[in-house]
Amino acid sequence: MPAKPKELPVGTVDQILAAEDLNKSGKLVELPTWGLSVKIRGLTRSEVQHVGRDDVSEQEAEAYIVSTACIEPVITIEQAKEILENKSVKGTEELLNAILEESGLSSDQFRS
Repeated sequence: MPAKPKELPVGTVDQILAAEDLNKSGKLVELPTWGLSVKIRGLTRSEVQHVGRDDVSEQEAEAYIVSTACIEPVITIEQAKEILENKSVKGTEELLNAILEESGLSSDQFRS
């Protein structure tokens, strides 16, 4: 019979807040359509809730996601809007899907 996995201890609030669950140094992702890589991080729950509000359009939400999650290069919200308005769906989907995946979300969850 296989050994029972050891149970994780009950944590404190301080331990929860100190837990390293966001890759703050970022993850390098390749965007083949554009022939380059960018460094991204996952979104926090608060950031996801912000883009899910009824008063935030899908275009505003996507620009917020790109500007918030891109670490390198740093992208302002205005630059994110310009990228999303002027670049291909294929390229922008590669970027947005990488951010959503790093955040533990699927594009279906975000766009529902």
